[in-house]
Amino acid sequence: MTCGTPSTPATPPNGSSASSCFDDDFADRFDFDVLDATKLIPEELVPVVPIGRLVLDRVVDNFFAETEQVAFCTQNVVPGIDFTNDPLLQGRNFSYLDTQIKRLGGPNFTHIPVNAPKCPVAHFQQDGHMAITNPTGRANYEPNSWSDPDRGPREDPVTGFTTFPEEVPGGAKRRARPELFADHYSQARQFYVSQMPIEQQHIVNGFVFELSKVERPDIRARMVANLRNVDEGFALLVADGLGLDLPSAARRPGPLSPTCPRRARSASWPTGR
Repeated sequence: MTCGTPSTPATPPNGSSASSCFDDDFADRFDFDVLDATKLIPEELVPVVPIGRLVLDRVVDNFFAETEQVAFCTQNVVPGIDFTNDPLLQGRNFSYLDTQIKRLGGPNFTHIPVNAPKCPVAHFQQDGHMAITNPTGRANYEPNSWSDPDRGPREDPVTGFTTFPEEVPGGAKRRARPELFADHYSQARQFYVSQMPIEQQHIVNGFVFELSKVERPDIRARMVANLRNVDEGFALLVADGLGLDLPSAARRPGPLSPTCPRRARSASWPTGR
């Protein structure tokens, strides 16, 4: 048996990490569209700047758990970074997620340790196929009228995710909806008034049945208050079925769109579905 000095461990594989950065004004001076995937941006015009070094200093303990199940996804970004209008990137934001859901068995692939976030994450997403967490609390939606701890996580403008305020025509890009999204009632009214009386009664019965299972009377009253903005007669019938005094109508957050009147029905109006 021959003894000798242990050999020096091999240097782990490593490489530089670099990036090319430019702003919109600089991009506008190119002779081509920088979002064109068939074009290369010359390094003479936009130098490659080293930003770090990647070192592969560990071999996976279990190939299946840490390699086969890893789910890279272009949607995963940190605060301060957002998505360009690159059509390839926009397509991958959808297709990568679909791929991981199919490949890893469902929407909860982020529960797998290799894909799980390293920091605490608070959101209302829960349940679904192969869920392995056990969330607590009464509500998984927002807004809600519950109090802590049943109220659930709150938005945090300091530590929570925020959209990069990209400048677009008319100001900075925001996660906001136009005022017309405040119309929550006209479509519901249009549907209700288009029904035959027996069909309207079925709708009333359905609301009474479901709301009668709600434990808190104030939530029942709040729902009926919203129904007053759909149809007064509708709200009155539901309130009567629940044994409630008719509450004041809920405040409308914006102007309502015109609704179509009840359509005259002739003898030839279809009676089935």
